[in-house]
Amino acid sequence: MLLDKNLISYQKCDNFIKVKYDDTFLIIETPFLRIPFGIKYLNFNNKKSYNFQISINEEYNIKSKKLLDFIFELENYAKDKFKDESLIKDKTFVSRIYSSKHSPLITLDIKDNTLFKDKNNKDLLLKDYINKSFIGSISFTYTGIYYGKKNWGLSFKVNSIVIDIKEDKKEYFTIFNFK
Repeated sequence: MLLDKNLISYQKCDNFIKVKYDDTFLIIETPFLRIPFGIKYLNFNNKKSYNFQISINEEYNIKSKKLLDFIFELENYAKDKFKDESLIKDKTFVSRIYSSKHSPLITLDIKDNTLFKDKNNKDLLLKDYINKSFIGSISFTYTGIYYGKKNWGLSFKVNSIVIDIKEDKKEYFTIFNFK
């Protein structure tokens, strides 16, 4: 997807800059992708939260490469747009993309009202997927740009997760069936 930067608008709030695209929220939908480490529970300053990482494996799914390129584009545009902004000028940018010798990973945050279902639309329990790898399709919103005392970055909040397969480690190499 090519991003028309003229359609992006920003609204500054306390510790957050809301982002809209063509006067609406930018919602991103993924194909079924691997979540290799499952849902992670975080406890930061006595606030519980959850996140997970999507594995971008270009060999199995060309759409995942487009998603990775799109996230890079969003990050690069935000870094360029706000590089001289006093709110974040002396802060460190924290990317949502983690690159390693293996497939890159994109980190997403789970909201309290995130829908968690299987592909037959049956409700699932988030706790059953903590630290358990799975294949899922994700809908998430680029809500804005956060900034704290030391860091800043893009905020992605998950709207829904549709689970296709809960992985069993012994089946690791047999479950990939991307179409």
